[in-house]
Amino acid sequence: MIDSIAALEKSEIQAAWDLAQWIQDTNAELTHLEEEQQVKTTYIDRLLVAIVGAKAREDEAWEIYFESAATLNDAIADREAKRAWYAQEKARRDEENGVLDEVIRIFIERVQSLDAGIRNKVNDFSVDSVFQDSEIARETDADYARDNGRLQENIEQEVGSF
Repeated sequence: MIDSIAALEKSEIQAAWDLAQWIQDTNAELTHLEEEQQVKTTYIDRLLVAIVGAKAREDEAWEIYFESAATLNDAIADREAKRAWYAQEKARRDEENGVLDEVIRIFIERVQSLDAGIRNKVNDFSVDSVFQDSEIARETDADYARDNGRLQENIEQEVGSF
């Protein structure tokens, strides 16, 4: 029995020692867990700040995207309007150029016909300094024949008609 009491005492001392060791280890573990929780809480707080910042940056990026898309669409619409206006103006200018080409063609045709008539008249006059075969000779000859030597009568006749 003494052996058993000694064994019991020894067991009790060992149990007390194990309990003290366990409490010490548990306290150390609790301290370590509190430190780890503090580190994790700080990490979570930093992540929350980073998430808020990332969300704000994402919102800003979406805003820039939508503004850019709107600007692009406006530029495309403006370009299409300018393209349509240019095509319309080009068609109008092409039509005007067609009319001008026709006017120039008619002008050249008429100048060529006038050129031939004037050359004939010049040639008629240059031979003997008298218009004989041209229309100018016929028109001026009739006036000359009517007025030749009758200047006083013609003046009196014209004054009398007023």
